[in-house]
Amino acid sequence: MNMDIATIKLELVQRMLAVRDMAILDRLREVIDTGVEDGDISEEEVAELENLRAERMRGEGRSYTWEDVQRMAREMIGK
Repeated sequence: MNMDIATIKLELVQRMLAVRDMAILDRLREVIDTGVEDGDISEEEVAELENLRAERMRGEGRSYTWEDVQRMAREMIGK
């Protein structure tokens, strides 16, 4: 089975949203954090993520329903 990266990401997002065990979520966070090398993310990307986080912490910005996320993901992969 050969899936493109967008399909794999969508599958992983769907599976993570179903997880209710905090220990599993903490482990996933550790895996993702250790899998990202400093050179993998540009300074601009880090700045954008920090800006988005700051907006969220101030209660600003847009949040998305699960239906919105599914629709956007399907649009990204062309389904």
